[in-house]
Amino acid sequence: RRPPQASLRPPRDTMAPQSIYIGSLHPEAGEHDLRDAFERFGRIKDMWIARKPPGFAFVLFEDERDARDAVDRMDGQFIMDQRVRVEISRKRDFGPTAGAGPASRPRKGEFRVSLTGLPRGCDWRELKDLMREAGDPAYVEVQPDGRGVAEFYSRGDAENAVRKLDGTRFQGETITVREQEGGSGGRDDYDRRGRDDYDRRGRDDYD
Repeated sequence: RRPPQASLRPPRDTMAPQSIYIGSLHPEAGEHDLRDAFERFGRIKDMWIARKPPGFAFVLFEDERDARDAVDRMDGQFIMDQRVRVEISRKRDFGPTAGAGPASRPRKGEFRVSLTGLPRGCDWRELKDLMREAGDPAYVEVQPDGRGVAEFYSRGDAENAVRKLDGTRFQGETITVREQEGGSGGRDDYDRRGRDDYDRRGRDDYD
C-alpha cells in the first residue's frame, strides 16, 4: 500500500491578509528597507511607516501565514543596524488603526517533533506548510542533511503531527516524524548560525 501523499499549500486567495507591527525601528528606515527585510516571506499588500514620532511601522501581508513566518524569523533581528521587535498586530489591517502596538505574543512552542528523510533543498516555509496540516506550528527548522524540527504550542498538535504525517510522502521522499521531549532550542540554534544560512534556503517560492 502506498503511503498517503501530503497535500499542497492551499490557494493564496483563500487566505486572509494580516499585518505585523515593527517596533524599535531606525528613525530613518524607509519603504525600501522594509521591503528588503520582509518581501522574502511573501507578498506585501501595503505598509505604513510612522514619522511623527518615528520608530515603528506596520506591514500588511496578503497571506496571514506569511505574516507569522515574518514574525518567527525577524523578531530580534537587525534592520539598518538596529534590533527590531516584530509581532502580529492587534487587527488585520495596517497603519494607526491596527491598534496601539502589537498583540500579546503567544509563548514559544513547547512541544517538539523531529523529522528525518526530508527532501534535498526543502525550504523551511514548505515544511511549515506541511506541519500546518497537523496543527499550529510555532517554529520549524530544516537542516541540510535532511533532518528538521517543528515546535507546536500544544501537545495535541505535536501528537497529531506524528500520527498524521509520519510515513507520508513529501516532495517525493518518505519522511519520519517523532515526538521529542523538551522545548524550543532550535530557534536559538538558528540565530547562532545567522541570517546567511537562512538566505541560502529561504529565497524562492513565494517572492
